Amino acid sequence: QDAACGYSNTLGYEALNKAGVMSYDDQIRVDVCGKVADHAASVEAPALSTGWYLPSLQEMKMLHENMQKVNESLSAADGKPIAKTYINKIVHSDGRVETEEKDQYYWHSTFDSDNFYAFNMNQGKTDLKTESSELPVRIILAF
Repeated sequence: QDAACGYSNTLGYEALNKAGVMSYDDQIRVDVCGKVADHAASVEAPALSTGWYLPSLQEMKMLHENMQKVNESLSAADGKPIAKTYINKIVHSDGRVETEEKDQYYWHSTFDSDNFYAFNMNQGKTDLKTESSELPVRIILAF
């Protein structure tokens, strides 16, 4: 699980989509890669890059370790910074509204045959998640 192989993982998921191969267990992984395709269709990747892909666990760790520099670069390019946390809004039946700060998780392309994992960008670690968890992706590219 420590290989920086998000690009090849993403190519594998794309091949599954094209071949129409999808089991229930593959559903979330393949659907997440559909978000990569949507992003690629709306944001052109530089010609001398890999193109957009879903990072591996190791690449998420590298993003976490270099988050300040990465966010400075993203801000300079008018990009969206990597979030460590987000504000969860809770609306109660009586109309009261509460907010709470929660750790931000992102799906990554590293998996095993039995489990789904997401990277906790605030704590810099991976956690087990259910396949029904609705989480964002942090799509990247390499030069």
